[in-house]
Amino acid sequence: VDYDDLHTAIPVTNPVYHVNPDGGKWMIECVGVASFVTCSTDGIKRVCEQVNKHSYVIKNAHNDYVYPLNFIQKNGISKRPRVIWRGGVTHESYLFSYKERLKRVIEKHNFKIFGNVSAYTQRDLGLTPDDIVRGMPLEEYLNYVVQYNPAFLIYPLENNEFNKAKSNISALEVLYSGGICIVPEGFEEFKDTAILSSDFEDIIEALSDAEKFNQVRSKHLQAMFKNQVLSVTNSDRYKLIKHY
Repeated sequence: VDYDDLHTAIPVTNPVYHVNPDGGKWMIECVGVASFVTCSTDGIKRVCEQVNKHSYVIKNAHNDYVYPLNFIQKNGISKRPRVIWRGGVTHESYLFSYKERLKRVIEKHNFKIFGNVSAYTQRDLGLTPDDIVRGMPLEEYLNYVVQYNPAFLIYPLENNEFNKAKSNISALEVLYSGGICIVPEGFEEFKDTAILSSDFEDIIEALSDAEKFNQVRSKHLQAMFKNQVLSVTNSDRYKLIKHY
């Protein structure tokens, strides 16, 4: 079995919590009977290995079969940087936790939301319908982001066990699309592929220089190329399958 979310720690405030309140119990049941377990993050592995010692981390990865690395998008930095947030109903509450900081970014920069959020959130953040790119099929979304070529993706997260076990897939998406991911402090899964800071406005300002922007993005891309492309992780996963 493979796990990409820590089902044992879904916050009660998460809008899908009540869909299956026993989800954590069933996760442990499945982990216990598996020949081996793969997890996308260390946070999930730490829970799984308490039940099954044959637990391994196989990180989420950029799909370099469909989106080859030699077609990676150029830097998205410009005089008026394009800044995005992406998510859906399960992420919407995080926008409120960082509302005032996000508002300052929205007022100053070209900001768009990629995903489905409520009309209340739009109004509260001072956004118009033109600032919203509604949810779409995955491949269409990934192509859209590459063409949009953002400079920054802000990924605000509330500090809890569930979120700390999240993977950095959002960072990989924006790196390929030309940008840099900014995540609040404390989320170690992002440390090599994103800037860890909740001072969103200050980070954008500090990286408005193209040379500085390129240095940071290049460093993050190298980390992605090393062990977070699908051609690498598929090989690691296949070795485990053969072994067991």
